[in-house]
Amino acid sequence: MKDLKDLLTYTGDEDLLLSTEEIRRRDNARIIFRNMYRYWQKKSEERRRLAATLKIQAFYRGRFVKHSSFVNALQLA
Repeated sequence: MKDLKDLLTYTGDEDLLLSTEEIRRRDNARIIFRNMYRYWQKKSEERRRLAATLKIQAFYRGRFVKHSSFVNALQLA
């Protein structure tokens, strides 16, 4: 049995020795992991998008404030 287990481990087929309950648990764990990974990807993409949005807003607000303060200093308004 030990030799069979070692052989199956070497060839990557060790799941042939699993019982039905162990296979079911493994498959459920894969489903949970896949959904958690998708959620993590969505959240990290959302964080990157928010950071980019804040940088763009800060850049344009800074330019607008700079321009309006220049116009106010010259009293052109």
